[in-house]
Amino acid sequence: MKVMLIRHGETDYNAQGRIQGQINIPLNEMGKQQCESLAHRLSVEKWDCIYSSDLMRARDTAQIVGDKLALPVMTDIRLRERSFGKLEGLTREERKQYEDQDEASLYVESTANLVQRGMGFLNNCVDQDKQSRVIVVTHGGWINHILQHILNKSHRLRVDNTSVSVLDYGKHNQQWTHTLLNCTMHLDKLN
Repeated sequence: MKVMLIRHGETDYNAQGRIQGQINIPLNEMGKQQCESLAHRLSVEKWDCIYSSDLMRARDTAQIVGDKLALPVMTDIRLRERSFGKLEGLTREERKQYEDQDEASLYVESTANLVQRGMGFLNNCVDQDKQSRVIVVTHGGWINHILQHILNKSHRLRVDNTSVSVLDYGKHNQQWTHTLLNCTMHLDKLN
């Protein structure tokens, strides 16, 4: 099984450095252009299905890709970004006022919960069909924590807007491996 993890296109909150979490923010114009470039890149490959977070920025990214590949988009709530509770919508500067508070008091979803729901989704994909080639459009935090878990890394990984990371599930060793991380070559012509 091959799973392509894609982060949604840029939003105004991304451009402003605001934490989005589960706030439903649309793509901005740059984000839409990024998605078009991504869709063009993926149009030369064969994919079986597209899953997306139900949040607008991911769903719209998936729809642009799905339209180009003639594939329907299926949403799954387990692909939502981590909830950041009281921190959602704030800039890095605005978040400083909460530095001394623990995540639970701010209603921030635990990393363990995010990983549990994310791995649950991936394991369901494996159970359904080990031969599939699946596109998953989700969020930077989701991808980062799932990759950290699978790759057994403790440091934060870079996950750019519309970046592509590819995981393979080996049917013989029953383990996930990566073949591509945070690839944005489709954005070269936008810069």
